[in-house]
Amino acid sequence: MIETIANAFGTIDTLVYPISSITRLIQALGGIILLYLIFGVVNAVINWKRNKEIKKLRNDVKEIKRLLSKKEKRK
Repeated sequence: MIETIANAFGTIDTLVYPISSITRLIQALGGIILLYLIFGVVNAVINWKRNKEIKKLRNDVKEIKRLLSKKEKRK
């Protein structure tokens, strides 16, 4: 009977290592996914600000072109 209990604990020990390695792998993947999501959010904010500035510059260029065309028509 004692041998049966010892064998049961031996089996549990052999199962613990693969399970712990799988949990570490899942934790690592979760960390990578979390970092990727944070990077995506930061990148989206930066692109939003950049696009806002580009739109402002386009409007300024249009206004400059309009003013230059008015000036050319006066001559």
